[in-house]
Amino acid sequence: MKNNIPTRKLSKYSKKIFKGVKLGDKVHSVAKPIAQNFDKIFGTEIEKCGGCAKRREKLNNLFE
Repeated sequence: MKNNIPTRKLSKYSKKIFKGVKLGDKVHSVAKPIAQNFDKIFGTEIEKCGGCAKRREKLNNLFE
């Protein structure tokens, strides 16, 4: 059980990783791997749909 990292430490590390990154980029970093797995499992092309790029741009510009 010593190998498990407590949630508090994870949030501390994620703050360092995402420091200076805009909201759209954060959402993209979570949504893209999910879309890739959906594509592999179900044979779809969700990753290439273009909606992600629009959402990313909109969220990045929202908090400028």
